[in-house]
Amino acid sequence: MQDNSITQIWMSNVVLISFDALRFDHVNDRTDVASFLHERAADGIRLNRHFSTGSGTSSSFPGIHASVLPLDHGYAGLNEQHTSLAEILRDSGVETLGVTAQTSCSSVFDYHRGFEVFEDWIEHDGLNDDSGDASALETLEDSFKRTVERIPGVSRLAFEVTQRYRERNPPDCPYPQAAEVTDTSIDLVSEHLDPGDDFFIWVHYMEPHLPYHPPRDCIESFHDGEFDIGRMYRTIQKIKRVRPDVVQATMGDAVGEEEKEAIRDYYAAATQFADREVNRLVGELQSGGYLNEATLIFTADHGEELFDHGDFGHPPKLYDELVHVPLIVDDRSGTLNHAEDVSALTSHLDLAPTVADLLEVDPSPEWRGDSMAELLAGATDTHRKHVIAELCHKSGLGGSVHPEQLVAAVRTEEYKYIRNRQLGSESLYDLQSDPLENVDLRSDRAEVADSLRTVLESRLEQVRVQRRDKEITDAAKERLE
Repeated sequence: MQDNSITQIWMSNVVLISFDALRFDHVNDRTDVASFLHERAADGIRLNRHFSTGSGTSSSFPGIHASVLPLDHGYAGLNEQHTSLAEILRDSGVETLGVTAQTSCSSVFDYHRGFEVFEDWIEHDGLNDDSGDASALETLEDSFKRTVERIPGVSRLAFEVTQRYRERNPPDCPYPQAAEVTDTSIDLVSEHLDPGDDFFIWVHYMEPHLPYHPPRDCIESFHDGEFDIGRMYRTIQKIKRVRPDVVQATMGDAVGEEEKEAIRDYYAAATQFADREVNRLVGELQSGGYLNEATLIFTADHGEELFDHGDFGHPPKLYDELVHVPLIVDDRSGTLNHAEDVSALTSHLDLAPTVADLLEVDPSPEWRGDSMAELLAGATDTHRKHVIAELCHKSGLGGSVHPEQLVAAVRTEEYKYIRNRQLGSESLYDLQSDPLENVDLRSDRAEVADSLRTVLESRLEQVRVQRRDKEITDAAKERLE
């Protein structure tokens, strides 16, 4: 009998590659969109029931990097109560290198902690000091804009004029795009790491997050209509303008079916662009000898709603299009080199303990998650009975813990229970018969709902009100917006 003990699957290095707002179905079901990731999933280990701890970057990355739920310590970045994976690894002698194109998981929010080499374009763009703050003219323009928006009638006209101008002169992409992320990652790895080192690399691509700026050839792979970057920008601004304070399936009313289809096309194009660039990154790392004894892990911080439940983006909701994310493990050392579909429930909470386990480093006692190493070695036991996702903000990144604004979900293999205090609602979905979560069965299956409600109540007993205000520059706020 084969021995699948943890010591057998030790690796000398781990590469974690994450994508922002990448849906599970665009990797799992669409070979035309993410051909490289789809291929890695087919040849490697695909964990088919992996879930984020929240529906946005701010609520998911504390789970990934610090193995905590968002409401444990607040979630506007890392703080003194979080123990990060990179810190644990660095203190154990593992070389750590990070590259992120997303401001909300950058050094602005302390995600550089524990990384000996870290690139997030913050210093370059002046987002962490006054050098990147708005000019006096920009401040005056913002003040004028806020004044105009308070005047009925004039506000609408000003919006139309501004958007017509932006449609003809769309703003530049506000984040480092996938090609630059790949180039930078390759350069930093070759400069700072030796293939023989024990190392942990984290690379985070902003694509396919808004705003969409994929190359023309990627757009043409999916979209044969009349939407260019400018018209797409205007369409998205129409939706953002009508976003209600409490999200309740109305954002899609702002646009027609042609516009929705164009958005889906652009999302697919942005996904294809990211997939192409991560293929190039992996190829360069392989040719440089960095992956000979490595495990690559591919995932997304969260998913994206493309009008599945009436809204767009990643609002404070917890349907599967937002929290069910890809997780693919591609072993290049030969130890785990087998194709396998894993159906066990797993959570972002489990990523940090797994990486530590693969590098033979003791996990932090503060971490909530459990290592998935035994699953990767072929164990068939149930890993978790349920996963939890949660948040407590209405817009923006959130961070402070206000239980009265709670949106939380408990998901088992068969059911999902959602409590939304912002809407004053509870719902229960049978995921076997209703995977799209359209039919609320809470009244019909009261016993199941009661059981999952008890799980959530037990979780909420641990939650305390916390205020987590993060002071950032005006330039960083503008980038985030």
